[in-house]
Amino acid sequence: MKNRWAWFVCFLAITAGWQAVYSMTMTRGELSGLFFQGDRFHRPPGMASEGYVYANSAGYDGEFYRLLARDPLGRKGYWRYMDDPRYRARRILIPALSFVLGAGEPAAVDFSYVLIVDVFLALGGVCFLRLAKGCCPSWLAAALYLFIPAVVASTDRMLTDGPVVAGFLAAWVFLEERRTVPLLAVLTLLPLARETALCVTAGVVAVYAVERRFRMASLAAASTAPAVAWWCFVALRTHPSGAPGALIRLPLWPQFLRLFQPYSRPVAQPIDLFLQALDEVACLCLLLAFAWLAVRLVSDLRRGRVSEDVWLVLPSAALAAVAGSRQIMSEGYAFMRADSVLIAWAAVRMLWISPLRMAWYLPASSLALTVYRAGPFLRLLGH
Repeated sequence: MKNRWAWFVCFLAITAGWQAVYSMTMTRGELSGLFFQGDRFHRPPGMASEGYVYANSAGYDGEFYRLLARDPLGRKGYWRYMDDPRYRARRILIPALSFVLGAGEPAAVDFSYVLIVDVFLALGGVCFLRLAKGCCPSWLAAALYLFIPAVVASTDRMLTDGPVVAGFLAAWVFLEERRTVPLLAVLTLLPLARETALCVTAGVVAVYAVERRFRMASLAAASTAPAVAWWCFVALRTHPSGAPGALIRLPLWPQFLRLFQPYSRPVAQPIDLFLQALDEVACLCLLLAFAWLAVRLVSDLRRGRVSEDVWLVLPSAALAAVAGSRQIMSEGYAFMRADSVLIAWAAVRMLWISPLRMAWYLPASSLALTVYRAGPFLRLLGH
């Protein structure tokens, strides 16, 4: 792909531009509003008056990662203000980089966090374009990438899912191109961003094991050592997390039930019904991704050789199939972003086959989030 750095700057400008519009219209120009800090969130005394706070809100996950960025080693006692310290503190990569880049200064740490997320998302966009392999115009592939649910959610609320999707796309590119050093670097960083990214490592190990490249499989597995060391550090300083057991369900059962269990929002009924319909469309897109992977896997098994990208995404898809608590499935920003590695894989595969016919898939998977994004622009036009 030509002009990859130009596309990197383009992705960065689009993401930052959206965030600027949101901040100007929704948070009185406060960049900290992107962390979605609620007034029901009990903050440490040192942060009690810092940043934009949403009224009558419990906030969102980004408020905990902002807290972690202010105290990455837990020395200030900020960890005890998190909803689940062990669960949150494991995801240290972006908060730690933000703390270092911002030199520990509060406003600079906030800015650094947003910048790092935006850079990761832009790099993911470049990888998406490379995987599209020229099967559609670059502008179309770029636009589609911006509709991946995790990319939308991380742009809006400073979550870790978007960078993980970017890392998955990068691992896919480096695996295809046999670029060992960049691949191992990505695999080292990913579990530090989010522990579920171990599934990407498992996929790479599976690829090498099937190819009988056991030395490479061992190196890929060994790349998790820094993450494991950090998790041990966190485990020594926190109480056990109840999150893993609370999230696991029968495979695909929550996703199937989601079609028949619409969830209401505190808005006018016509708008609520419209958003519920968009949720149904998104859920169908998710089930289609599972079906598409199953079709590809069966087809490859009949040929006697499973494709590398199928092995790569299979562990992430297995986790997505069983991770579906009621809290995840009922929340618009949650139930699609958590499965975005699988959705991104399905989108790339569909583009390879019929780009123009399949261009609807990613926008349809994030329609409800896209509608939500209309609010800031309407306010801007209203001014």
